[in-house]
Amino acid sequence: MRKVNMSIRKSLAAAAAVAVLALTACSGGGGGSTTSPAGDGSRGDLLRVGVINDVSSWDPAQAAPSADLLEMERAIYDTLLLTDLEGEVIAGLAEEWAYVNDERTELELKIREGVTFSDGTALDAEAVKINLDNFMAGNGPMAAQLGGVQAVEAADAQTVRLTLGAPNPALLFNLTRQAGLIASPAGIESGSIATDPVGTGPYVLDAASVRGSQYVMTAREDYWQPDYQMWNSLNFRVLADPTARANALTSKQIDVTLVQPGQIEQVEAQGAEIATWTASVMGLILMDRNGAMAPELEDVRVRQAINHAFDRDLILEQAGKGLGEKTAQLFGTGTTAYVEELDEAYPYDPEKARALLAEAGYADGFTVPMAFAPPGEFVAPFITQQLGDIGITVEKVSITPQQFSSSISGGEYAMGWTVQGLDPAWVTVQRNILPESAYNPFGTTNDDVAALIDQTRNAGDADDAGEELNRYLVDNAWFAPWYRVGASYAYNPDVVSEIRNIVDYSSVPLLFGYVPAK
Repeated sequence: MRKVNMSIRKSLAAAAAVAVLALTACSGGGGGSTTSPAGDGSRGDLLRVGVINDVSSWDPAQAAPSADLLEMERAIYDTLLLTDLEGEVIAGLAEEWAYVNDERTELELKIREGVTFSDGTALDAEAVKINLDNFMAGNGPMAAQLGGVQAVEAADAQTVRLTLGAPNPALLFNLTRQAGLIASPAGIESGSIATDPVGTGPYVLDAASVRGSQYVMTAREDYWQPDYQMWNSLNFRVLADPTARANALTSKQIDVTLVQPGQIEQVEAQGAEIATWTASVMGLILMDRNGAMAPELEDVRVRQAINHAFDRDLILEQAGKGLGEKTAQLFGTGTTAYVEELDEAYPYDPEKARALLAEAGYADGFTVPMAFAPPGEFVAPFITQQLGDIGITVEKVSITPQQFSSSISGGEYAMGWTVQGLDPAWVTVQRNILPESAYNPFGTTNDDVAALIDQTRNAGDADDAGEELNRYLVDNAWFAPWYRVGASYAYNPDVVSEIRNIVDYSSVPLLFGYVPAK
């Protein structure tokens, strides 16, 4: 399989064949052309989507690391760049882009002309500069996406130049995500953007929206790319509880939503159809590798013992209903850092795990607290039992979903359960491996890791960028992944004929991938 910097393995080959994004790829020269994502220009009336998370702020600088929130944000805000189903960067609000030096520390973006915000203001380079400056200054949850950027300049009316202190291999990809969301400069400068979003995107937020309950959006009449307005209106219903989402779908209160593996048969029996693809990796982050909170985790043998303690086949079958692929590495199969044999690096071997604990001086085991929040509490019995079998007692701490991410990034616990998207290699590095990474709250590093990070950063387009770093992380048991997990979206076929544009680095379908039923 070909490995590319901006790509991962495609689980739904048939879907991928028909789900190509409609913008033409651009690699620094030329522009993007557009066609209808649905293929025939048809538009549905109303799409009601059940989502897990609520919006805390519409300011892109404060955007959360949530795939369903990102698609809600993309309904209002266009991004500077997009990706196609092969993970290649294609044109968005920037129709041309290029690194203008060999070191990849100066990036120029040519901003598309003729685009306006929903308040009528024209998009230009200065508006983009204000957005990028705001994203960096806001120091929000996703601020690392613009890591290395030292200055942003509006070189002329339609040209933006970014200057970096060091290469950021994920920069172009990040401009397709939260870092690339473009909001009204007036709203940013007044502060109103947090509650009153104004963007260049295909929809506008309706007054019928109720925070914490639903977000209603209507299609703009003057949108620059109308074929991407697949529906006249959208209604995002906030339903954190998985049972509530499944019930809302089967009772026809919503048209599409994420379902748990154990709910698939239930919703199919009520007439729903299912789209499934491998989207994330699930397991543990062994964060306190310095031993600040849990001295035992400083010893690599303890972390290796934790890896050998897990019966990944059993967890995949019982928790994931077989919808996934077991692994012991964090990087996805299509990323440049992926190493096939590392999937089997830690076979289930509780006897070896107990021996490793004894070698490390913990023959009698130890106790460690872990936080769990809905809807992830279903994994707690697997963790407590299988670690308990080798002598590690896990004290379960129940917290709210709103507290969970900050409990990880804030270093409130020595280790934690995680589900992460199968992003390009450097995105995973930015999130987990750098001393300042959100999911490296204890700042673990050493000379070997620093050298391997620099090697990965400077590898450019090499097909094996990050492989050596990945081997080090697995050998030293920085994490204890279990399996690459399948995301399953259920939909009402009377409203949605199919879900296209499924990409494996997102656990949520792209907004314009919901094809209206005829």
